[in-house]
Amino acid sequence: MGTRQAMEGCIYTGGVSRRLTIRIGDDLYRALKERAREQGWSMSDLARRLLHRGLALEEIPMGVRTGRLRGQLEFALRDTVSWRERLRQRNWRA
Repeated sequence: MGTRQAMEGCIYTGGVSRRLTIRIGDDLYRALKERAREQGWSMSDLARRLLHRGLALEEIPMGVRTGRLRGQLEFALRDTVSWRERLRQRNWRA
């Protein structure tokens, strides 16, 4: 066991007091096993990390998560019609 794995194992397994059993398909199992092997972690550690990361993202506002993308997208202007005018043209009730 490498130093990195030992240190990270302490962070994620220290204080673990509950057991969770889930059922997953063969394809997800193989992907989890492969990723864990690539990272040098156990499947349990990787699953715990992925759950932790996934649940933590719910608490982070969208603006914070996507802020690094600000200014990265460029759109070519197709025409000079404003979006309000386009809505008026497409709105069958108007």
